[in-house]
Parts: sequence; C-alpha cells; structure tokens
Amino acid sequence: MRNSLGGWHATSAWVLLPLALLVPLTGLALSFGITFTGAAPRQPAKRLLIADAVRLLASERDIAGLTSLRPRGGRLIARL
Repeated sequence: MRNSLGGWHATSAWVLLPLALLVPLTGLALSFGITFTGAAPRQPAKRLLIADAVRLLASERDIAGLTSLRPRGGRLIARL
C-alpha cells in the first residue's frame, strides 16, 4: 500500500470487492437452501399434546413451580 490516492484506492478495492461479491452469493445460497451443515434433525412422528406433556412432566418432577410450557423448535419446552 502506497501513501497515495491510487494506492489507497487499489487497497480498498482488494478488501471491499470480495465483501461486495459475498453478499449476493450468500443470498443465493440461502434462497436455494445450500448449507454446509449436516442433515436437518428429524421431526418427531407424533406431536405431543400439552396435556400429555404436563402428565409426563408431573411424573418426573414437581410441577408446582411450572412457569410456562410452550412449543419451540418442534419440541415442548417447560420452564420450572
């Protein structure tokens, strides 16, 4: 990098051009579902009803302090 206007311009182009090209490429990868992770986790075959979840939770823990029970990410999350 030289201390001139041309040197700064060339250096900033080499740094910012790959970033400018990366934005549309990641958008295309997201739209086509291209990922670098493994397969998505399998969803359970049967959904658990909230009443059944409360019974299951009551068999394992004391539910006197149950604050919330809500679906999140295909699972039921209990906050005690």
